Amino acid sequence: MISDIKISNFRGIGDLELSGIKRVNLVIGGNNVGKTSLLEAIVAAASPGLVKKLPGLFRANSGKVAERYYKWLLRDGSSEACIRLNGDTPAEVKLHLVYGRPQSRWDDFDVFGGISFEYSQPGNGLRSRVASVQHRFLDSIISNFADAVRSPENEKRLEELLFKLDPRILSARLDLIDEEQVISLDVGLSERMPLSQLGQGTYRIVSILADLMGSKPDLFLIDEIENGVHYTALPKIWRALADIAEALDVQIFATTHSKECLAAAIRVFHDEDPEGNRDLAVIQLMGVDGNVIARVLDEERVNDALEIDTELR
Repeated sequence: MISDIKISNFRGIGDLELSGIKRVNLVIGGNNVGKTSLLEAIVAAASPGLVKKLPGLFRANSGKVAERYYKWLLRDGSSEACIRLNGDTPAEVKLHLVYGRPQSRWDDFDVFGGISFEYSQPGNGLRSRVASVQHRFLDSIISNFADAVRSPENEKRLEELLFKLDPRILSARLDLIDEEQVISLDVGLSERMPLSQLGQGTYRIVSILADLMGSKPDLFLIDEIENGVHYTALPKIWRALADIAEALDVQIFATTHSKECLAAAIRVFHDEDPEGNRDLAVIQLMGVDGNVIARVLDEERVNDALEIDTELR
């Protein structure tokens, strides 16, 4: 697991250091303070194989990504950036981004849009998966769902989690409708209902759980986790993520704009877990004098802020 992160000159981040990162991490902060940029930095350093896909992982991109995406990875006015990840796995990873001709001081590099990505420890890195706010194509969800339910144990776990999230959901299956595979759910009606007919909240939840349980990544990154989900379901989602992260040995980074989402996470990981078995870090990003600063909030700081309705976003 990653335990420490250092970033310099990446997007709007000038110099950022984070320690005390846990198995599940919730990143909070206002608009344009770097929450999505932090997720991009983690993916870029942890998973070299995803650098080519980076433009569309979290943001809507089309056309010439060299001009519209890669050139903006370096902080304005900077010619190079660095991202360092430390932990037990990886022990240490350094990613150096340099604009212009590739350098030779590192072991490996690839060039995208005039930016060279130079890794101090070449290789495939960690297996990362991303759940962005962009709508997922049904084909990819079906593939992940099929992988998730291939094991009877996982199929049972998925159905139990879905039932806890929504007691109407009794089971979930792959069906054929007009010779096309669809995910269908038993919600107590005369026939199973296709997932696409159950609303965006259920669609997103099934997508996240299927991806987690189907791909079994090392890292799972969720941008705006509350997107499309009613606030009353947030504690249930956090319980599900806590269980899966522990059972499958996955590290999770999620962002949110929602104070209700933060309160739900504190309820699940702290209030309902006095023994401290569930592992959560709340990471606050703030813009100060044109730079992004970050801190990991302790439990007392978060609880005090929620109690007096202090603005944490």
